[in-house]
Amino acid sequence: MKKTAVISVVFSLVQAMLGCQNRSSALNNQDKLEENESAVRAISSNPASLAMDTEQITFIEETSRIENGFSDKENNYFQKITSITVDTNNNLYVADSGVHKIFVFDENHRYRFSFGETGQATGEFLGDLRISAGNDDRLHITDDRNWRLYAFSLFGKLIDQFAIEEYLYDVPVVSSKGEVFMLSRSGVELIDIYNPQMKLIGFLMGYDDHLDFPYLRPPQMLIKRMYFPSINDVKKLITREDELIAVSNCSQYVFHFDADKKIINKFRIEHKSFAIDYKKRLKKLASEGGWLNGFGSAFLDGKENLCLCYYNSKLGRPEIYRYTKGGLFLDTIRTQGNAENTNQIIAACDNKGNMFSVNSVLQSILIYREKDE
Repeated sequence: MKKTAVISVVFSLVQAMLGCQNRSSALNNQDKLEENESAVRAISSNPASLAMDTEQITFIEETSRIENGFSDKENNYFQKITSITVDTNNNLYVADSGVHKIFVFDENHRYRFSFGETGQATGEFLGDLRISAGNDDRLHITDDRNWRLYAFSLFGKLIDQFAIEEYLYDVPVVSSKGEVFMLSRSGVELIDIYNPQMKLIGFLMGYDDHLDFPYLRPPQMLIKRMYFPSINDVKKLITREDELIAVSNCSQYVFHFDADKKIINKFRIEHKSFAIDYKKRLKKLASEGGWLNGFGSAFLDGKENLCLCYYNSKLGRPEIYRYTKGGLFLDTIRTQGNAENTNQIIAACDNKGNMFSVNSVLQSILIYREKDE
């Protein structure tokens, strides 16, 4: 079937209406979630999350990198890195959509093996890939041309694959029970919850808080698009205890759910340095009919603190704002080194304190650690 990448607003609205009708099978499972969700507005922004006039600055520096020639085997180079993830054993997985392979490195960043073939047969890849290591000890991968969600073992063996909606290109987040959290295409909720067989069992988060813009309101046409969120609009993370963290790039709200999907905290990022620079850039883009998402990436560090990466145009480099899950601001993280090193967006972190970024120009992985005093 021929797939169309662009849909009209009318079709989008019809799709949303149909999506609502098709969700009746999940409504019984959703009742409790809606009750919990109704408590969101009763939770005020955590004062501890507000930026201070003085703050702790932590510097990180590059310690090593994974470059072309990382092994003496075939396919020992990266062509188009589109996603990376780290498992609980600190193994690094690099999704390369140029050669349609997943490259695997151990905790010391030494090459172990790769898997994946180009094609449309079972277990094969065709489009851009997004990967995450689930709490169920599986790798979960989405393919935006085969329109599939794959489940692989940590050793690269295909376990299962499922068809996904044609316009859904998301990073799956998976609990220890195998529950899959994906961005919704319903136009009604932000996040859908599926069981391990990819049957819809519930959903989370309405749009009131997501579209509560703190500074400027975008044009109505852009707001309509935001009812069908992309991976740039909402960042999803999961802790080792199956607590879901969702970051709205529209409102800069952080939502923290427990393992039973009950909302336990909500706070807004109001870091002073971020707010000043973001408002300035947003105002300029909005005057030209554009818009700017706040955070380029979100990840959890080794202690499961929330880290939000933003490119600060005044500084000419990214900086990371680190918070506890409860919303307490800890510090701002910045890179040191030459221009190449200081312009990298950190995308993942292992349990040993190593932070990983992708150099899209050189197609390499840069590895950072906190700088010794």
